[in-house]
Amino acid sequence: MGKTRLVEWTVQRAVERGFLTAVGRCSQDDGAPPLWPWHAVLDSLDSGAFELDSGGQTEESRAFELQDALARTVLQKATDGPVLVVLEDLHWADTASLRALAHLVANTAGERLMILTTRRRWPQPAGVLADLGVTLARHAAEHIELSGLDPGEARSLLETVAAGISPDHVDAWYERTGGNPFFLIELARLSDPSQEVPASVQQVVARRLEQLPEATRELLLVSAALGREHSLLTLALATGQAPQDIDEDLDAARQTGIIRDDGDGRLAFEHALTRDAVVRSYSRSRVARVHARIAHALESADAGGPDDRTFELAHHWLAAGPVHADRAWRAAGTAAQQARRSFAHTEAIDLLVAAITAHRLDPRATTAERYDLLVDLATVASLAARWDLVLTSAREAVAIARASDDPERVARAAAELTRSSVWTSQEYETVDEDLVDDLRAALARSGGQDSATRCTLMLALSCQLYYAPGTHAEIDALVDEGMAMARRLDDPALLQWAARTASLAIWRSDRLDERQMLAAEEVTAARRHGDELGAAIGLVTMATNAIELGERAAYEEYSRRAAAIARRRRLYFAEFVLDFMDLNLAAMRGDADDVAGLSGRMREIHSGATLLASEFVEFGINYSVGLWDPDVADGLAGLVGPLLEGPSAKFALDAAFQILARSHHAEELGSLLDRHRLPPVQHDWGTVHTAAARAEIAHELDDPVLAAQAAQWLRRYSGRIALSGSSVVLGPADGYLAMAEATVGNGAAATTAADRALTLASAWGLTRYTDWLLGQRQRAGF
Repeated sequence: MGKTRLVEWTVQRAVERGFLTAVGRCSQDDGAPPLWPWHAVLDSLDSGAFELDSGGQTEESRAFELQDALARTVLQKATDGPVLVVLEDLHWADTASLRALAHLVANTAGERLMILTTRRRWPQPAGVLADLGVTLARHAAEHIELSGLDPGEARSLLETVAAGISPDHVDAWYERTGGNPFFLIELARLSDPSQEVPASVQQVVARRLEQLPEATRELLLVSAALGREHSLLTLALATGQAPQDIDEDLDAARQTGIIRDDGDGRLAFEHALTRDAVVRSYSRSRVARVHARIAHALESADAGGPDDRTFELAHHWLAAGPVHADRAWRAAGTAAQQARRSFAHTEAIDLLVAAITAHRLDPRATTAERYDLLVDLATVASLAARWDLVLTSAREAVAIARASDDPERVARAAAELTRSSVWTSQEYETVDEDLVDDLRAALARSGGQDSATRCTLMLALSCQLYYAPGTHAEIDALVDEGMAMARRLDDPALLQWAARTASLAIWRSDRLDERQMLAAEEVTAARRHGDELGAAIGLVTMATNAIELGERAAYEEYSRRAAAIARRRRLYFAEFVLDFMDLNLAAMRGDADDVAGLSGRMREIHSGATLLASEFVEFGINYSVGLWDPDVADGLAGLVGPLLEGPSAKFALDAAFQILARSHHAEELGSLLDRHRLPPVQHDWGTVHTAAARAEIAHELDDPVLAAQAAQWLRRYSGRIALSGSSVVLGPADGYLAMAEATVGNGAAATTAADRALTLASAWGLTRYTDWLLGQRQRAGF
C-alpha cells in the first residue's frame, strides 16, 4: 500500500470509529513559516484560540513554552474524545515542527491520541529528525516500511484516473513503476502516450540528480545505460574504475533513493521509470557515446575470456547511434541467431528488424548482407506467426536476388514463404504479380537439369499461382514435376519442403487423398534429417486432413503429436490452427470449459501474431462458437451488416450469411443477399465449407436454385466433414446435403444423407450438431 493510500485509509477508518482527525503536511518550500504543518492540525482540531506567539525571556524558553502549549492543546482535545493527528512528509519538516512532535510524544500517557507520521525512506534521518526517531522508538512506535501498490491496488488507482484503461497498459506501467502511486498516476495522465517519461516525473528525478556530486551523476548515466539492474563489476568494467571507488561514489545516490543494492553485488534503480528519467536527462548523442563506450569495454573483456555478452553487445551497439551502424547490425544478427537457438522467436525478430534498420545506415553495407538478414527474418517470423514480416522480407530478398541474376538465391528466399506455413502463403484471392514474374524469370534461368534450385522455383511458383484464375492445370503440372524432381534428388530437407509446398499448392477438396500422402511424406522426410519443427507442420496438415476425412482416431493422434512439439518449440502458428479446429469440435460437443479455454488461448496467440486474414480472426472465433450457441449467434447476427461493408466482406460472405440463417433472420438475410450476390463456389480450400453454408442459407430462404447448386458440390464429398481450410469445422457435410436435398424436394435423398450425418456425428461425439440436425429434420420433415 502506498503512503497516500495508507493515510487516506487510516483517516477514513478513524472517522468511522468516531475519531477527531487532523492532517498537517510539511512543505518543501523554503519560504514556509516554522510550525507550518501544525497550523493545519490546530485548525482541524478547532483550536483557533491557541496563540503560536509566546512571551518567554529567552529564545530557548519561548520555543519550549510554544511546544508545551501546543502539546497541551492537542492532549486537551484527546480528553474529549479520540484524536488522530497525521503529519506527512517529515523529511521536509522544519526543526520547530519536529521538536514540537517529539515533545507531544514524550508527554502522551494514556490519552486517547493516535499519531501517524510519514517520511521518505531516503535519505536516512539525521539531526533533529534522527532524534525524533529515537523518541518514537522509546515510546514503542510502530515502524511500517511501505512498498509500492500491489497489482490489484495499482489497477484500482489507475481506473480512477483513466477509465477503461487497457489491462496491458496497467501491467506495463506497473512493471515500470514498481507500484509507485505517483509514477502510476503520472503515466496514466500522459496526454501523449508515446512520451516515455512524464514531465512531472522527469522534474522530480532531475531535482534529485542536481543534489548529487558530479562523479555520482556520471556513474548513474553509465548505470542507466547498462539497464535497470546490473552488477557493480559490470559498471566498473564499463567505466574503467575500481569497484570500491564506484561503490563509495554511489552512496549519495543510494541516500536519495535512486538506486539500491539488490544483493550479490548487484545494483538496481528503484523504479524502471527512474532509470528512464536518468537517461532522458542527457542528450541523445551523450547517451549514444556512453553506449559505445560500454560496448567497447564489453568486447575487450570478452576477448580475454569465455564470458558471453552477445545480447548486451547487440543492445549497446544498436544504441550507440549511426556512427557505429556497421558494428550494430552485425552484433544484432549474431544475437538473433543465439535467440533462435533458444526458441526465443519474438526476441530474434526484434533483433533482426533492428539489424536491418542499422544495415541501411552502414555506408559499406552490401546487398548480399541485406539479403541474408532478410531471409533470416522471414524464417524466424514464420515460426512466430508474424506473416506480415514473412511476406515483406521474403519478397524483398527475392527482388534483390533477381536483380543480381541469381536463381539459387531467388529460390532460397521464396522457399521461406511456405516453410512453416499451414495456410496459403498469400492473402485471400491475392496474386503478387511481381513475385510471380520474379519466380518465372528465375525458373527460366535455372537450367534444364535436376537441381534443388529448379525444384524449389517450380513449387514456389505453383503456390503463388493458387489464386490466379485458370491456372489449375499449370499448378498441377508444376507440382507433379517438382515433386518428381525432389524424389529423384532424394535430399530429405528438400523433399520435406517440397511436400509441404505442394500440399499447399493443390489445397483443393478433390485432391484430399493426395494431400494426405504428401503430408505423410513430409513428416517422414523431416524425421530423416532431424527437423522436429518440419515434422510438427506435417502432422498439423495430417490432422487437418483427418478431420475432413472424418477419421476421429487419426485426427486425435496426429493433433496430439503435433501439439506436443508445437508447444515445446513455441511454434505459434501450428498451435493456433490446432486450437481453432479443437474449438469448433468443442463447440459442437457443447463443452463450455474447452470453448472458453481454447478461445482465450487463441486470442492470446493472435495478439502477438499477424496471421493471414488477421482481421477476420475475432469474427471467426465467434462464428465457430455461435453456430452452436444461440445466444452468441444472435449477438453476432447484429454485426453482419457492418462486417459486409468492411475489407473482409468477400472473405466472410458465406460465414456471415450462414449466421443469419442459423439465427433465422430470413428477412435480413434476403435483403443482404440482394446487395451482396454470392459468387460461384470455387475449387479451393473452402469448397465443402462454402457449399455447406449455402445449403443452410438456401434451406432458410427456401431457395431451390441455391440449394441445387450447393447439393451438386456436397454430393461429391458425402461422408466427409465440412471444413474451411484448417480452421472452421461445420460437422458432417451430409447434414447440410440433407437440407439442400429437402429444399429441392428430394425427400428420400435428404433422409439418407441425414442418417449418414448423424452416424458420423455420433462417432465424433458432436451432440450439439446432432441436436441441431434433428431439429432441422423435424422442422422440414425429412
